[in-house]
Amino acid sequence: MNRIVIIFLFLSFFCSPISKSQVIQIKYKEAVKLGPSVNSEAEEAYPLISSDGTKLYFTRALSRENIGSIKGGQDIWVSDINGQKYSTANNSFPKLNNKANNAIVGISSDGTRLYLLNVYKTEKHMKAGISFTTNQESGWSEPEEIKIPGLNIEGNNFGFWMNPEGDTLLISAFNNDSRGKEDIFVSLKKDGKWCKPINLGSQINSYGYEISPFLDKDGKTLYYSSAGKGGYGSADVYMSTRLNDSWTSWSYPKNLGKPINSRDFDAYFSVHGNTAYFSSNRNSELSNIFIAEVVRLKPGERLKDLPKAQKVYFKLNDYLLYPEQKDVLSDIVKLLEDDYDLNVIVSGYTCDIGDNKTNEKLSGLRAESVLTYFVIMGIDESRIKVKHYGEIEAQKLNETEQDKKLKRRVDIKFGWED
Repeated sequence: MNRIVIIFLFLSFFCSPISKSQVIQIKYKEAVKLGPSVNSEAEEAYPLISSDGTKLYFTRALSRENIGSIKGGQDIWVSDINGQKYSTANNSFPKLNNKANNAIVGISSDGTRLYLLNVYKTEKHMKAGISFTTNQESGWSEPEEIKIPGLNIEGNNFGFWMNPEGDTLLISAFNNDSRGKEDIFVSLKKDGKWCKPINLGSQINSYGYEISPFLDKDGKTLYYSSAGKGGYGSADVYMSTRLNDSWTSWSYPKNLGKPINSRDFDAYFSVHGNTAYFSSNRNSELSNIFIAEVVRLKPGERLKDLPKAQKVYFKLNDYLLYPEQKDVLSDIVKLLEDDYDLNVIVSGYTCDIGDNKTNEKLSGLRAESVLTYFVIMGIDESRIKVKHYGEIEAQKLNETEQDKKLKRRVDIKFGWED
């Protein structure tokens, strides 16, 4: 399994314009790797929290303590949560763990039903699909298949997520309806019957793989990981909002950025209260489980101040970038990479030598040079506003030659203007 951002969750999901006062801003504090009571030298993934917040379920693979030992599949493990403490995890699920791949992919609201990866056939053989088990006096019951009509899964890479109400099933799989590798599909339970899965569409799915879907409790906000949308590493976590009652109309997916995403594999993201859980193999060969505190900010509020504005100076009648300008711009690129939702305003200026029309064009070319550099370095153009003012500022003063040099520049300010 190889392979601090502000995101916008809309309070209104209609297509009408949304004002700043209607926007919730969410930021994640530093990602923290859970301790040895949960993580081990093996691989941990699939973290899910019970609705009451008292249990962390997850999977562990390549472990000698698993039912199938190192060469077997992944086992289900659980850790009890008491405040910020996690008890030593155990895999005591005799009817749920076997030598194949086992995972919990959903938990009912009351915690009495678990949804399971695969359909249980024999100790070693499983069928691609989803099952459920109920908590009885004697423990968890024998898994039973949930039959989804038209569920067509090709290959060995697939996953599920079931909502707590048990009527919305998200599926990541490859089949003849996929755009590329695994796509995300949804199946809904209506009048007691499951519907044929439908593809969430091209806004969500790419020609790479999309995996580990999770729907927030609002029923609208989708988190998932993709390897087909660029990003930081081999798989990044994205967020998208369902825009109406259909399941094929979504907002443009937002990369969660740092600290959730890294240059490695980041997936299996879920949220419970003010804590985000996810799996990542950053700084190690195998994945571990991380948490990050969720902070909800008022519109325009930030956890830390915006960086100070920067200036890039140009030679007379020139708009090309030389090493000294690129040194300044490369530092700004690092800031933008570290804070994925940090935006910039790029404003071009000239001195008053020459005619106004020529200077207006020159100031635009200077701003465009900076824009081009940012885009070439991997910064999304949607994060950059470009303005140009010609010699307007230079006309305000009776300038010396040194003053004129200072006007041949591009200003780079952080954040959007009101």
